Amino acid sequence: MIGKVLKAAIANAENNAKQSAEEFRVEQVIVERGPIMRRHWARSRGMVRPIMKRTSHIRIVLANE
Repeated sequence: MIGKVLKAAIANAENNAKQSAEEFRVEQVIVERGPIMRRHWARSRGMVRPIMKRTSHIRIVLANE
């Protein structure tokens, strides 16, 4: 997943800043907590068990050399 985000960050930097990919370096990689999707799993006797599907946000900061 981080490789996919890195490729997207480089493509965005090339298209928006009009510079080549060799001029950039990775300054920071930050993985933050994202929203939690709450679901329920049916159990016996009419009960439910909570399921928390956790997500994350990956942020890559590029810098010019």
